[in-house]
Parts: sequence; C-alpha cells; structure tokens
Amino acid sequence: MDQSFDAVDFAIYLRARWRLVAICCASALVLAGITGAMLPKRYTATATLIIDPSAGMDPRAAQAVSPVYLESLKTYESFATSDTLFLRALEELDLRKKYPGRSVESLKRQVLSVSKPATTRIIEISATLNDPMAAKHLAQFISEQTVALNRSLEQHSGDDAVKEAGAVVERAEARLQNAIKASAAANSDQPIEALSTDLKSTSELKYSVQGDLTRSRTELADLISQQPTFKAGDEEKADWNAREITAMRARIKELEEQEKALETAVAEKAVRLERTKPGRDSLDAEQRLATADLESARARLGEIRASSVSRGERLEVLDPGIVPEKPSFPNVPLILLVALAVSLPASILYLAIAFGYGRAVAARAERVYSLR
Repeated sequence: MDQSFDAVDFAIYLRARWRLVAICCASALVLAGITGAMLPKRYTATATLIIDPSAGMDPRAAQAVSPVYLESLKTYESFATSDTLFLRALEELDLRKKYPGRSVESLKRQVLSVSKPATTRIIEISATLNDPMAAKHLAQFISEQTVALNRSLEQHSGDDAVKEAGAVVERAEARLQNAIKASAAANSDQPIEALSTDLKSTSELKYSVQGDLTRSRTELADLISQQPTFKAGDEEKADWNAREITAMRARIKELEEQEKALETAVAEKAVRLERTKPGRDSLDAEQRLATADLESARARLGEIRASSVSRGERLEVLDPGIVPEKPSFPNVPLILLVALAVSLPASILYLAIAFGYGRAVAARAERVYSLR
C-alpha cells in the first residue's frame, strides 16, 4: 500500500478535527492573557536631550555636519551612563530602598537606557520602573544632571585660562599706570636706544612666554576634562591622555620658570634703564611698552573668552518627558500573538503526527490480514 503523504487526506483529517486546533489555540490565548495580566507592570519614561553646536560655529557649517562628526557625539552618552550619576539619582529620588540587595550596575542595566539615534544630534534617556511617576522623575533627573555636568566641564576647562589671562591684564594695567605716573614726574630727556630695545624685546619675549603658558594651561584643562568621557575598557586612550597631561604639566612648569626668569630680567633692565637714562625717553618707552602689553593682554583675554564660548557643543533638555500612562511591559498583545503563533503550528503538528501514525497502523494491520 502506498504510504506517501496525501495532502488531500490530511486536509480532510484536519478539517474533521478542527475543534482540537481551536481548543488548543483558545487555551493558549487564555493562559497567555492570564499570565500577561499577572505579570507586574513596568513603565518607561523618556527624556530627550539635544546637542547644540557651539555658539561660535558658523550656522552654515552646523547644517553641513559629517557622519563622522555625528558619530563622535556618542561620547556624550557616557555623561548620562555614569555610575556616579546613577547612584546619586537613586539616593536623591529615594529609589535604593525599593531594590534592596541589588548592585548599582545590575540595577542600572535593568532600569536605565541611553541611546543616540543615528545621524541625529538627539540623546534619548529612558528609565523603566514599576511606578510611572518615579520613572518620569528618574529620566528627568538624569537628563538635567547630564546637562549640568556638561556645563560644569566646559566652565572648568575655560575658567582657569580666563582667570590667568585676566591676571595678565591686571598686571599690564598696573604697569601702565605706573609708567604714566613716572612719565609725568620725569624732567629729563636722555634716550638710550640700545637699552630700550633690549628691554622691549625681553618684555615681548616674557609676554610671549606668558601667552604660551596660558595656552598650555587651557590645553591641560581640556585634557583633564576629557578624562570622564572615556568609556570603561578604553585603556589605550586613557593612557594616552595621562601621558599628555604629564607632558603638559612639565611644559607648564618649564614655562613658569622661564616667566619668572624673564620677569626678573625685565625688572633688572628697567632699573638699569632708569638709572642710565633718568630722562623722559625711557619713561615714554616704558609707557609705550606697557600700552602695547595691555592691548595684547586684552586681545588675548578676548580670544580666550571667545574660544571658551565656542569650545564645544552644549547639551540642552529638549523634552523632560511625561508620566507614562501605558505600561511598556508586559506587552499583552505581543504575548497573545506569540501564544497563537506557537499553539497553532503545534496543534497542526500534533495532528500531522497522529495522521501519520494512524496510516502506519492501518497499513500494518492490512499486511497482517493479507498474510493470513
């Protein structure tokens, strides 16, 4: 007897037992619905940050950003995923008591999700908790503190440079005031060009060194501010950053020594010039140098302030999020769909096996009957 599979016979067999398929599917749907209803509900609140270009960036350049630049903005994700920030959020919102015995790392993996959609300047911070209000507060707190951390790093990297440049301006103003007072009191005119030129060149060299020192301190502040942005496991970049910081500190120390030596040299030459040339020309030259020094120091201060504005991108809270009304878990429709997708093929497979087994038993009985 030909025992090959007959689709028509199986279709008839399946049609005669459709109630079994329906019962299996209905039972699976009922069990899945009950299970979905019994699972604890979890709510996800999402806050959105936008990465604004620096104030000094050309608007046309801001529109023509490259994919590489957009990919580099993923660095800002590390601000929001900081373990320190997450632990502070748990303590501030009194959430640690609700999860006793859980480590901060495992809780963060379960609760917090930070992502930057491709080709955008958007960062999405999602918090998932059993309480929708707590989830909203956690997402909002993380987003606001991420913005505050970014601003703090920007301000810290620029404040030292601005402070040092401001001190240079103050010293230049004091020097100019002293030169004006001395020039007004002078009553002689005996110019000594060689000594004046030497003093001028030494003073220019001193302020050139001071400019290098200011720039080096600014670069050191930038290097230090980059340390928190390195992700865990990126030891190569962290080591390179540490070596750069050590080298920059050594350079700053060397420049400070040069600055002190040049200040001493300028003071000594100024005294020698005053003694050699007590006339008005020396005081006029000092006044011109002090004026040029003050203009240069003010210009440098303006440059540093401008660069501090355009140093990097700024994070802003685009949307603090809302209290979620619909739970993100469990997804009952999805659970029901999976239950139906599993129960329907399973019941049909069962009937197919029963169909094949029945045909095999019938064939074996027919062979035994024919032998008799």
